This record gives sequence, structure tokens and C-alpha cells, in this order.
Amino acid sequence: MHREHERQLEEKMERERLAALRNAAQERQAARLAEIQRDEQRQALEREANELKERERLEAERRERERLEEDRRLKELLEQEKRNAILREQERQEALEREAQRRLEDRRSRDKLDQIAREIEEKERMEMEKRRLLAQITSRDRRKDILTSRETLEKLTKPPYYSRENLAAIPYGSRENLSTGESEVTTKVERQVIERIDRTVWSDDPRSPLT
Repeated sequence: MHREHERQLEEKMERERLAALRNAAQERQAARLAEIQRDEQRQALEREANELKERERLEAERRERERLEEDRRLKELLEQEKRNAILREQERQEALEREAQRRLEDRRSRDKLDQIAREIEEKERMEMEKRRLLAQITSRDRRKDILTSRETLEKLTKPPYYSRENLAAIPYGSRENLSTGESEVTTKVERQVIERIDRTVWSDDPRSPLT
């Protein structure tokens, strides 16, 4: 009975020891599993954190690229606006220069036309004055030629013709003086012709004073 009891006690103790070993093994297994789970969770969290950091990095790079692109476009726009402003200023200056040149040419054209008109007017005035003077001189010379022509002088200096009727009308005593009076008559006629010529030339001369 005693041996049986010892054997049973030993078996019980063995079962308890095995149970303790199994429990310890289970606990260690559970601990390992828990450690594995914690490690997996940690790794998952790290991966998530890394992914988040990567996304943030990529997002930051994208924003930086967009900012740089926007800065580049803004700079290009500013440069283009500057070039356009310079071009507009050049066009404005060229337009002002063209307008000034056009006004200068118009003024020169008007001045030239005015000068031509004045020259034409002066030529016409001089031509009219020349024609007037020529007509005046021609008229004066014509009258002078007429008065001083041989026919006119012969007519004016021709001795008076005394017919029988005229002689009958002349008082007695005057007939003897006809020959001596002829030279006196001729002298008077010549003097009258000369006076008429002088008056005509003097009155037709444009330089003579008005009376």
C-alpha cells in the first residue's frame, strides 16, 4: 500500500511537473506570440509612419515643383510684360517720330508751296508790270514816232497854200510879206511840234512827277 501510494504520489508530482512545464511552455509561447504581434504591430506602425513620411515628402516635392513652376511662369510673364512695355514704348516713340516727321514734311511742303505761290505771284506781278511798262513805252514810242515822223513834220512844216481866192482875201500889203513870213511860220510850227513832243514824252514817262 505504501509503495502504491508513493507511486501515485510520484505520478501526481510528475503530472504536476509536466503540467507546469506545459504551462510554462504555453506561457513562453504566448509571450513569444505576443512579442511577435508587438513586433509586427511596431513594424506596421513604422511602415505606416514611413509611408506617411514618404507621402509627405512626395507632397512637399510636388508643392516645391509647383512653386518653382509658378515662379518660373511668373518670371516669364514679368519678362514678357517688360518686353511688351519696351516694345510699346518703342512703337510710341516711333509713332511720335513719324508724326513729327510727317508734320515737318507737311510744313516743308506748305512752305514750299507757299514759296512757289509767292514766286509765281511775283513773276506774274513782274510780268504784268513789264507788259504795262512795255505797253506804256510802246505807246509813247508810237506817239513819238508819229509826231516825229517825216510825214508828220512835212505836214506841219508845209508852207501854206494860197489860192487865188485866198490871195483875194488877204489884205493889200500883206502879200509882199508872204515870202518873208514863210520862214517865221515854219519856225513856229517846228517849235509847236517840239513842245508837243516834249509834253508827250514827259507825261508818258513813268518817272515823271504827277501834275
